[in-house]
Order: sequence, then C-alpha cells, then structure tokens
Amino acid sequence: MDYDGRERFLEDDIVTVWGVVEGLRKYTAVLGNQVTIPRITALDIQLGELANPQPAVTPATATNASTASRSPMANRNANLRAGPGTEYAVVGSAQAGAALEIVARNADGTWFQLAGGEWIAAFLVDNGPAVADLPLAANIPAAPTPAPTAQADATTQAAESTESVAATSSESSASILAIGQEVEANGWRFKVSEIHKRKAVYWHNSSRVAMGYYLVVIIDATNLQSGTDYFARNIDPWVTDAAGNVFTSSSAATGYAQWQYGGISSAYTDVNPGNFVRIALAVDLPENTGQVLLSTDAGKWVDLGDFAAMDVEDR
Repeated sequence: MDYDGRERFLEDDIVTVWGVVEGLRKYTAVLGNQVTIPRITALDIQLGELANPQPAVTPATATNASTASRSPMANRNANLRAGPGTEYAVVGSAQAGAALEIVARNADGTWFQLAGGEWIAAFLVDNGPAVADLPLAANIPAAPTPAPTAQADATTQAAESTESVAATSSESSASILAIGQEVEANGWRFKVSEIHKRKAVYWHNSSRVAMGYYLVVIIDATNLQSGTDYFARNIDPWVTDAAGNVFTSSSAATGYAQWQYGGISSAYTDVNPGNFVRIALAVDLPENTGQVLLSTDAGKWVDLGDFAAMDVEDR
C-alpha cells in the first residue's frame, strides 16, 4: 500500500503501520498551516494500537527474493548432455524450475555449460545470462561419431528402395520406417506424419531464414507410460544423412515452426499418460543434402527421402 497523505483519518484514530519511510512531504492543512507528513510505503496497516508491533520487512529481504527470481532456471524438464548438442550422450536431467549454475557457453551461445560440466540447450533456460557475459567453454569434447554398424545398416537399407520401407503395420519392428508408419518404442507410440522444406519459418510477422533450407519434421506421438514424460527424454530425435553426418535441430527455428504449423508442441513438452501430442522440429540443412533419416534413441530410423529433390514450399 502507498499512502500519499491525501486520505484522512479521524483525529482520535490510532493507526499502526508497518512499512518503509521513503521521505517527507509538506501539505497545507485545513486551517492553512503547513504540516510535514512522512511518505510511507506500507506493508501492512491496522486500525488501533498494538502492544507488540511486528517489524517491517527490510529492503534486503525483498532484494534477495527479487534476485532469486532472476536466477537461471530450467523452464521445463530437460536433458543434460556431455557436450553442446543432441548428438552427445544424456548424462543427467533437470526438472522444470530447477536452479542452474551456468559457467560457460559454446561458440554460438545455443548451449550453456553448467558448473558440474553438463550442458543444457539455451532455449530450455529462463533468466539465462547474456551470451556476451559468458566465457567460451574450454576443452569442449569432440562430437561423437554415430555407431558405424547401426548407421551403415540404416544407410544401406534406405538406399536399396523406398518400397522396401513403405510398409504394412506388421513391419513396425523394422529399423527403417516410412513417413506415416507408426511404431512403439521406449514408452511412446509415434510416427512422422509430415515433412516440409522451406527457406524461412514464421512467428506472427517475424521470420527466421535458413542458411540452406529448413527441414521441418512433424511427429505425432502418444505417451504410453504410467507417468508424465517428454518425448526427447527417451526418444530424442535428430537428423542424419547417408554419409553419417549429424544435424541437430535449431531451437529458434523450431519455435517459429511450432507457431507456423498450428501452435504445436516441442520434443520437451510434458505429456501426461495416454495423451497425444504433435511435435515440430526444424533442422537447417545444406541445399545439396541428399538422403536424410530421422534417427532416434529407440534404434529406429525414419526415411525422410532425398532432401535436395524435395519441393521448396516458399520458393
């Protein structure tokens, strides 16, 4: 409450105020005489005199609370990784609202390093420090190479024929899936329902333009587990090409694509048991990228086709 002196009490009233005096102000009384009244920001006011008035909250307490509310924290359940990218192993997790001690960043500021050495994607952090204020992390581990056996098998099968992966529901246990083919793995039932190739993605009137072209992948998924979970925790989709190159999704472009394609969710959205979610992810690929696969931690790949041959929606 802010009492500026204009309201009046009766002359016999006793008012007990707990608050902070922020200065003095002069007023002209009814009879014309000048009076000085303290300007008070009151935390509590009670009519009458109390024997043991409570102490006012000190400014330091308010400052501490304000500082705590501005500390970096996870804005949703998040994976912590061994390095700055989804190609690195998951080494831990952070619950939504968990405080984070950020000590460094990667080169483009899209990943933050924590005090314990783990990494978290910048878009999963609220109240994060400015990138310019963080040092570049020393000794960033080299990105792991995808397992050659599984990748070679996936690449060979994808190259043989699109018909070989086109499928019936009885083939859901195969390693290579077609767009639209549903599979159950790691507590989820999911499929890639559609893909888009675009130069730009949009958020209201703002756009984000790819260096090459964006591959936007839309995934339909249902949580089959007994508790709330998010898709990225145990499916964790990413894109690879026939040569084994790994392409991670752009967090900013993914956010734009979520809005553009109907306000859909991300791979980090919490989903309750039995509930369905539509997920978008956007990956910036070089224009001449050929055969691409959506890879997962579940040992399943989805054949997304020849990216270079796809039509560009916004050309």
